Amino acid sequence: MLGGTVSRPRLPRLEHTDLPDGRLTSELRTHCLFHVTRAQSAADIIASRGLLPAGFRREASNREDPPRIHGWGANADAGEWLVCLSLKPSWEILMNRFPDEEAAILVFSFEGVLALERVLPCPTNSGSAGARSYIRGRIKRETALFECLSLSSSSQHRAEILVEGQVPLSALREIVLSDAETLRRWGSLLRGEMKRARHVVPISYSGRGSAHFPPNHRVSIRPKEIRGGRDRRPSHLIPDSEHQPPEMPLLVHWLDETNGDEQSTGTHSPG
Repeated sequence: MLGGTVSRPRLPRLEHTDLPDGRLTSELRTHCLFHVTRAQSAADIIASRGLLPAGFRREASNREDPPRIHGWGANADAGEWLVCLSLKPSWEILMNRFPDEEAAILVFSFEGVLALERVLPCPTNSGSAGARSYIRGRIKRETALFECLSLSSSSQHRAEILVEGQVPLSALREIVLSDAETLRRWGSLLRGEMKRARHVVPISYSGRGSAHFPPNHRVSIRPKEIRGGRDRRPSHLIPDSEHQPPEMPLLVHWLDETNGDEQSTGTHSPG
């Protein structure tokens, strides 16, 4: 049992070795990994100090089913404890889960993610039966990574880098939002969350940053009220130094319909 609440399967410990041709360090210093999510979820990720698998988020919510974006299909048992990043932004997730909503592309350091303890490169969709051998560690990590990087540019959207446990905020390099209006609405809130987390990265919108959304991505759903991020970590992942009231209250923001200015009032419980 983990954290006294939710059981988890044992995944293999993976060693960190170079690719067969020794390209790992030089190749990946220039690469990024991507995680596509809702703008509101980006605030939660920052407040949680990184990406969390569903299993950890369920612990923190007393077994309530946490918000999900990624479908694990045939690998749901192991996927409960994995976080998924991709070599290219996953437009399938965007178009199937929140096509009209304000969204964010979180850009992570490839090299930083690979430095984590348990990393599972997977050159195919992690919800498919064909991914099970990679998720279970039956394919050597360096071989799987080589397969991911060897895919053609048109096929790299299928490749995923899976991480068991948390992907820390320290690996985040940039946030790219849907459009200029999404940046106007969410920019100050996300910057405030990053300041509280002591990890500030550039925030831009599609076409102005290192990633861009598809041309047919049009935001038509913009809730009037937006909230600060919720820390979804279970207690055993929160350092003692953070077990105290936040320095600043989490604000509920909305737009003044008379002049479009951003307003804020009151506090919002992170729970």
